[in-house]
Parts: sequence; structure tokens; C-alpha cells
Amino acid sequence: MRSARWWIALASGLLLAAVFPPFDLHWLCMPFAIAGWFAVTAGVPLRTALWRSFAFAMAFYLVLLKWMLIVGIDAWILLALLQSLYFLLVPIFRHRAGEWALPVATIAWVTQDWLRDNAPFAAFGWGQLAFAKVDAPWAGLAPFGGQSVVTAIVVLAGCGLGSLVVGTPAHRLIGVGGAILALAAPVLLPANILGAPDGRRLALVQGGVEHTGLGFIGDRNAVLFRHRDLTEVALRGTDAIGIVWPENAADSDPFTDQRAARALHTAADAAGQPILFGAVLTEPSGRRNMSLLVRPRSTDLEPVYQKQRLVPFGEFLPMRDFLTRVTDRVQFLPIDFRPGNDPADLRLSGFRFGIVICFEIADQQLVSNALATSQDALIVQTNNATYAATGQSEQQLRISQFRARMFRVPVYVVSTNGPTAIIDEQGRVTDRIAEGDSGVIYASLRRSRT
Repeated sequence: MRSARWWIALASGLLLAAVFPPFDLHWLCMPFAIAGWFAVTAGVPLRTALWRSFAFAMAFYLVLLKWMLIVGIDAWILLALLQSLYFLLVPIFRHRAGEWALPVATIAWVTQDWLRDNAPFAAFGWGQLAFAKVDAPWAGLAPFGGQSVVTAIVVLAGCGLGSLVVGTPAHRLIGVGGAILALAAPVLLPANILGAPDGRRLALVQGGVEHTGLGFIGDRNAVLFRHRDLTEVALRGTDAIGIVWPENAADSDPFTDQRAARALHTAADAAGQPILFGAVLTEPSGRRNMSLLVRPRSTDLEPVYQKQRLVPFGEFLPMRDFLTRVTDRVQFLPIDFRPGNDPADLRLSGFRFGIVICFEIADQQLVSNALATSQDALIVQTNNATYAATGQSEQQLRISQFRARMFRVPVYVVSTNGPTAIIDEQGRVTDRIAEGDSGVIYASLRRSRT
């Protein structure tokens, strides 16, 4: 019987992970997965609850983050381990809560999510339950508290199901109330705040890459030339008010690389419209992940946004001095990126766009800041070619869908290798370019009523 409970803990973690892309099981699997964890950690010593919770969390994160295998098996296991250790806060607080186990476990779950998302050096808010399914009924609560409220309702409903097996009458009552609230959430979704399309459009370009995985890091100008060529052919004389290329579309510094600069100006002149593009600028003080604007018949490149939330071990190396002494793998990141400080406020033909870059879409506060004065739409420039065909890009797209529903604005995801997508304010993908393809899609613009 005891061994069966260990298997239930592992199976529950696997089931929860399978709700996320690329598996995409039905949203009803989420509360049942949580119920499994709740049941096998009830009425046992704290030590046992901790080990079973660890098994549950490791099963979840190892499957969810399998795309980290591209970086290395050590990075994959280490990241899953770190995320799982945060989760141990949940059984600790739940064990001490007595009759209040359900609400305390719910609050503790949300708290550890917040800690993962804000931890010094290694913040990583991936895998929050709110991001799994934007078509689930509880997603209707997103505008009223964001991911914390949605996650809390899912956890409360799941623990409530578990309490039907192992809980007290009070637990069952709380759990039933949580389940009712979760299922009734759609009626709480505010009405659409956007006006009708006014006929103007924004062009989103996915040029594609020749190689994916770590092979993406090769001839940096090759990615730029693919976007230039597609823009010149497909968008010559376009009626769009602007064109958006993805993160790292110009992975070499156009201020020092004349070939890159010429390609950018050629594309803008051919299209006759400004192009927003991602570039990596290399300076003595560090690198910068930037969004810049090139206008037709102009010799300037205009800085628009500098990425604020850098990826640890990807864009900067925490504790660099210490790690340099213990491993030679630091050579893969010889220079740290520098973070920006201010949100973007991109204005094109009277429309105002917020901008975030890649993993920043998971940072609720950054997205909120980006939309504080730019409420017509949010642009998400991303790359993800390194993680092609692993499910990572679809997971990130799902987060973008959640942000659209949460803030009630359209979100335009522009990716190097896909998917590039247009998401309406209800979180629905209305058009997309599949991963691995190249092409152009057009977003019909609408003004915010606020």
C-alpha cells in the first residue's frame, strides 16, 4: 500500500505536466493530479510528505522542462531539482495547518510560485498552473488577480477533490466551494474593451533559420538575411503601418557590422515601412538584448527597448567569479548582458505598443509595466530556435495567451522559427505561422477604449 502511494505521487506529477504543451491533456486532469498529491501526503509524518512531494514535483518538472536537454542533461536535472525544492514549502506549511490544510496548502503553493519567479540570481517562473490552459473555466479570473488567483483556484479545487477521499467534513466543504468557483469563473470575465478594426495592419515576419538547436548559433547574419529576403519579396509596397521581426533577427551588432546595417536599411526601403527588429549589441561594458527601429530612407537605427529581465546562465552568469574557479563551461558566456530599466512605448501611426522579449512574458510585473501606457497591443519578440521541436515554444505561446486574457489586449508573438501568432484579447490564437515554417501574417489593429 505504501509503495502504491509513491507511484501515485509520481503519476500525479506526470499527469500535471501532461496538461502543458506538447501533450496538452484536458484541463480537467489538473485538479485530479493535484488531488492525487494531496491524498498521498495526508495523514503521514512530515518526512514522508516531503519525500512524496519531492517525487511529485520532480516528475512534473522533469517532463515540463525536458527541452533543457538541449543545453545538457546536467542543466535539465539541476533546474528541475531547484524548482522542486521550492515546492517543499507546500507540504511543510500544510503539515502544520491542521483543519486549515486546504487554504494553507493553496496559499503556500502560490507563495512558492512567487518565490520561484522572484528568487535572486535564478528566478524562473515557468510551469505555473495558470499558464497551462487558457480555455479552462478558471482562466476567466485572470483579469482579477492574474496568475496567482487562477493558480489558487485550481489548487483549491484539486485539494478539494483529494479531501473527498482523505479529508474532514470541513475540508470537503471548502473543496466543493473551490470547485464551484473554478467552474463558474467564465461569468466573471469582463466584456471586451477594444473597438472595431479600423483597417490598419501590422505585419509579423517569421524568416526561419537554417539550423535549429545549438546549430542556430552559427552565421549570425544568415538569420538576418532570411528576414530581409522575405520582407523584400512579400512586403514590397505593403499597406501595413509597420513590420515586426523577432528577437535576434539581427544577432550581430548592426552598429559595428556594416553588412547587417545595409541589410536592415535595404529591407525597410523595399517595404516602405518601419521595421522593429531584435539585435544583440556588443559593447565593452557588456552585451545588450535590444529592440530597435529602422525607418525607410533613414540612416539611423532607433533604440526602442532594452531587455530588462535577463535569463540566468543564458544572458548572465550568477556568481561568475566562483563558477570560473570550479568549471570551464563559463566560456560559453564570456560576457554578461546588461539589463535595461524602462518599458518601451512604441508609437506607429497613432497606435501604441508595449514590448517584452522572450522569457519576459512570464514576468507579470514587466508585462503590466509594458502595458501601462501602451494599451493597444503587446508585442512579444522571441527566438527559441535553440529549443525547436521540444515543446518550449508552445509553452511560451501559452503564457502569451494567458497575458492576453489577463490584460484584455491583443498579443502579437513574433518568433525566429515559430510559432509566430496573433492572439486576441480573449487569449485565442486567430492566426499563426507554424514552427519550422517561414512567412508573414497581418494583425488587424484596434484601439483600446481605455
